[in-house]
Order: sequence, then C-alpha cells, then structure tokens
Amino acid sequence: MTRDYGVRKPHRALPIDHLMAGLLGVLLLVGIVGWCWEQQLAAIRTAQAWTIKGPPCPVVSGTAQFGYAPQAMDTFQFVKTRFSRVYGYVKCMVIFDRGGWTAVPVCRFNSPMLLDVAAPAGHATYFTQMHPATIRIVQGRPNCVLGAGPGID
Repeated sequence: MTRDYGVRKPHRALPIDHLMAGLLGVLLLVGIVGWCWEQQLAAIRTAQAWTIKGPPCPVVSGTAQFGYAPQAMDTFQFVKTRFSRVYGYVKCMVIFDRGGWTAVPVCRFNSPMLLDVAAPAGHATYFTQMHPATIRIVQGRPNCVLGAGPGID
C-alpha cells in the first residue's frame, strides 16, 4: 500500500500550447528570414539597374575655363556631396552595392554639360558636353561614366 495521500506526479508530456508556441516561433523565424532575403534581392536588382556601364566622363581642371563658377551653377547636396551642373535634370538614389551590403550614392544627369562634384574624399570636374552622365560616390570619391540609363530623359 502506497502512501501518496492523493498527491501524484504530473504527467511529463508536452502540452499542446507549448507545441503550438514552438511551431509559431519556427514559422515566424522562417518568415523573417524570407523577408530579409527578398529585401536583399531587391537591393541587388536596384543596384544593377542604377549601375551604368559606359566610357568615363572627360575630366577637366575646373569650371573657369568654360566661363562658369561653381557658385553660379545649379547646385545641390546629396549624402555629404555637393553637385553642381549647368543644365538638365537629375535623379539621385542611394543603392546598395557589393551584394546589397555597401551604400553607394548615385546621381543620374540627363544633359549636364559641366559637372562639378565635391565629395568627402575627392573633388572632380567633368565636361560631359550634352551627354547624359551617371556619378557614383564610391568610398567618398566621385566616379563618372557617360550614360544615364532609362528613366532620365
């Protein structure tokens, strides 16, 4: 005869609520990983669309030889960089390059003629004539190629 006085050890099987919470946690984790993966792929697609392959822009020594001072040109700031242009429209965006991990400011110009760019680690003046141009600021230095891709007419 046992003397348990009505006290019994609880059954050790996992209750259904613990199983449901674990399943919900796994599903939530899978959803978050899937969302992050999609964001990474979207950043890579955007970077590819904004990366223009073309000949380098002609570099000149300054704007004075063309009769323009940077103060008289149409000037704007974008991500710690000053851009000055003579003509045209511009569209800027920060893309994520190198697999979607490195932030790179990019500006597309439709017909700037003359571009003066003062970036955190460098300054450059480009004579694009009336050709479209794309400027990327990579590691604080401006990099210009002729061509702007679709969407900047």
